[in-house]
Amino acid sequence: YQRRVHGVKEAAEAATEKSWCDNELAETRAKRDDSQGDANRWQTKLDQTEARIGELSREIAQLQDTLAKLAEAQRNMDATRKEAKALFVKSAAEMTQGIEAVQLALKMLRNYYAGDAAHNAATGAGSSIIGILEVVASDMTKTFTELRTDEQEAEAQYVKETQENEVTRANLEADVKYKTKERTDKEATKAEVRTDLEDAQSELKSNLEYLAKVEERCIKKAETYASRKSRREALIQGLKDALEVLQGRTAAYA
Repeated sequence: YQRRVHGVKEAAEAATEKSWCDNELAETRAKRDDSQGDANRWQTKLDQTEARIGELSREIAQLQDTLAKLAEAQRNMDATRKEAKALFVKSAAEMTQGIEAVQLALKMLRNYYAGDAAHNAATGAGSSIIGILEVVASDMTKTFTELRTDEQEAEAQYVKETQENEVTRANLEADVKYKTKERTDKEATKAEVRTDLEDAQSELKSNLEYLAKVEERCIKKAETYASRKSRREALIQGLKDALEVLQGRTAAYA
């Protein structure tokens, strides 16, 4: 009788323990899943933020490299334009002097051959010389005009390209400024996300540790109770079998 009472009491305690275990396991596993989900989400956001920071860093470096090349190209263009302008100034001065010298010679010859009758005999030869000088003056003037036109066109092209480079430089610098600000913001976001991730991982660790304790208590104890119940039932069945044997032998001797 006492064994039966003890068995009933143990079964009742086991039922109460099982109910607690079922509830605690369900709640703790749900918390574990929630904290695992939070940790995964924060990890994903951290990975995305770090990826964007890396992308921005590469873009900024590329923009800065483009700016450096643009500045170098502008410096080379400035130097080339300066040299070309200096050469033009020198050539223009020399050609101007040459043209003036030829024009002066023409004036002197015309005056000479337009003088008294003594010079009229040499008018034919003078006309030939004057004609040659006029051609020379014309060619020199034409060359000077072309040279000046080329210089004006080169200067206009230089001004145009310089203005375009200035616009490009301003746009590139604006891009660098914008992307640098975004990277700074992402760095701040990264720090915040890392803190949130660490909190989520800490919560997950706590839930896992508590779940391990609950599982150790509930699963092992449940197995222990089932094992005891099985042994007890086997013992009872053995006693019943022995009792039947004894009763059979008693009946045989009666």
